[in-house]
Amino acid sequence: MNLRKWDRADTVGLLCIAVGLGANFLVLQKLVSPTGQMHTLVYKIAITAFDLLAVATGVFLFRRDRVKLRKDKRRALAFSLSLVLSLVALELFLRLYDDYFRPQPPHAGFLQANPHGTGSFRLMPNTEKELLLMGRKSVVRINSLGLHGPEVRREPDPGRPRVAFAGDSFTFGSFASDYEKTFVSVFQRKVKPSIEALNFGVFGYGVDDIRLYLSEEILSFHPDYLVVVIYAGNDFSDTYLGLNKRIINPDGTLVWNEALLAEKIPPEWRHKESAAGPPKNNRLGLRLIEGLESLRVANLLMDLTFRWNQRFIEKSDFTRFRVHDDFQSATFWSRKDYPPIAREAVAAVLDELARIQAICNEHGIVLALAALPSKEQVYTKQPVGADYDIAYPQKFLADFAAERRIPYLDLQPILRRAYHEEGKSPFMNNDSHFNDTGHRLVGKALVRFFLEAVQPSRQQPLP
Repeated sequence: MNLRKWDRADTVGLLCIAVGLGANFLVLQKLVSPTGQMHTLVYKIAITAFDLLAVATGVFLFRRDRVKLRKDKRRALAFSLSLVLSLVALELFLRLYDDYFRPQPPHAGFLQANPHGTGSFRLMPNTEKELLLMGRKSVVRINSLGLHGPEVRREPDPGRPRVAFAGDSFTFGSFASDYEKTFVSVFQRKVKPSIEALNFGVFGYGVDDIRLYLSEEILSFHPDYLVVVIYAGNDFSDTYLGLNKRIINPDGTLVWNEALLAEKIPPEWRHKESAAGPPKNNRLGLRLIEGLESLRVANLLMDLTFRWNQRFIEKSDFTRFRVHDDFQSATFWSRKDYPPIAREAVAAVLDELARIQAICNEHGIVLALAALPSKEQVYTKQPVGADYDIAYPQKFLADFAAERRIPYLDLQPILRRAYHEEGKSPFMNNDSHFNDTGHRLVGKALVRFFLEAVQPSRQQPLP
């Protein structure tokens, strides 16, 4: 048996294999993140690529042919150089077209502080912007009165009932391909011209924001009906956090008020990374992460991988409902065991709804409630599990509405039937908001609900 002599190249190859097998994100996350979590996909991609490269280099050094080694080195060097130059060229290209490949959030440039100075925020009047949302362009217009959609008059037309829809980004119509595809617009087309529908949806609103908006702005439009649209995924947490839960950046984007989150959400119910705070005593790890995040190539790779995951894996993954301990996650609210903070949030929502009803009664407005389910509630196969029941948190709203004789629509059964029985996907592939199909389904359901339950209730005495 002819064994070749061990040399320095073999030692380097062995070290490369050892580093490649050992330097994976399960190990490195302990050095980078104090919580042992590394959620950002770009880190995992970069580290996995490094692992594969190191192992491949080690195997190459072990299996080398001494005669061809010099030629192989030249080929490897040429390949590496061309790869680096290609990545540099791609990075420069992506930086030149940064706005296209790194679009702003859908609410960027549309928000301003509440002009009344009482907290919360409003849409900025006379704003028009072309956005790139999930690979497609969409023109969003805020009219002169600060509403999403076409121009309207503050005073209603005589004899024409006016319906005000108030809610968060779902009601606003985020990720609809255009305003005509939003469920408020679908509703309007189905009932036009006999009824006028106005869209008072605003990104990031909770029920407390809606109540304030009603008092300060919506009443001046003299609606005959008010449909409060509540999203089960985060409206309970948003309401609990109050009117100052978000901060508006100079570019009109929203960010969380981290100091308020730390004050109001106990660590055990916060997102693990958020609760732990920034990593300490690890400047090298932080700089490595910041460097990766600054690379457009890394972000593009992360986005492509994320899209692949959402398109081909997400739906099967959502069939298994998982209750999260993060107070701001959608599945937190379908848990069977409600901790004190969750019960406080439910009480806050019901209290705000009671105040909204009182305002409506005072002004002769018929109030109705519509509950939108989360993506997880719609896609999961099993509605009830050992630690969850997707009837919650909507059941709190249903009981409240029944007790106070408020017309109520739960859209969860409608969307679950559309998905599981008719094969219609109502949500975006890579976001929790409705796609055009979801908006259409909700709009049609709201028309039936309004004509059959809301409009007839106007003849009933107020509770």
